[in-house]
Amino acid sequence: MKDEEDQNLESQRERFVTELSAAQSLLYRYIFSLLPNSSAADDVLQETNLVLWRRADEFDHAREFMPWARTIARYQVMAQCRDQARDRIILGEKLVNLIADEIESDSPPTHPHMSALEHCLSTLSHEKRDLILRRYSRGTSVEEIARSLKRPVASLSQSLYRIRQALMKCVESQLSRQS
Repeated sequence: MKDEEDQNLESQRERFVTELSAAQSLLYRYIFSLLPNSSAADDVLQETNLVLWRRADEFDHAREFMPWARTIARYQVMAQCRDQARDRIILGEKLVNLIADEIESDSPPTHPHMSALEHCLSTLSHEKRDLILRRYSRGTSVEEIARSLKRPVASLSQSLYRIRQALMKCVESQLSRQS
């Protein structure tokens, strides 16, 4: 009986590790969509993995893994936001929940901010839009982009900052026109 219980527990652990491993890229993309940079997303993914591992015994293998993992990731993102509240770029808890709900609903974003951002992105030059997409959509590090463009990291960081500021002003302008 003891051997059978040990085998069952080992089988459950193996399934859990398999599910967790398979979910890494989806979890990262989910977390990255809620946070401003890949470094923060990396940290939150690690914290999420730790929490998932600690709570592995609570997971019901009859249910889907990703909804459970995303819920834990959402709470880790909110914890990160609370910890970094002094940083103006970090999203507030309400906005994190709004974005997370949009992502989880698998429907296209309909929030006015998203529409405004899409419009503003379309007004950028090809080079600026490419920088923003490489950095935030693909999650490429500033160092990697700088290396591929043969530009100093500080110069590229400054360019990204200026583009983000321009996008923020454009989004605010678009939203004020809508109201």
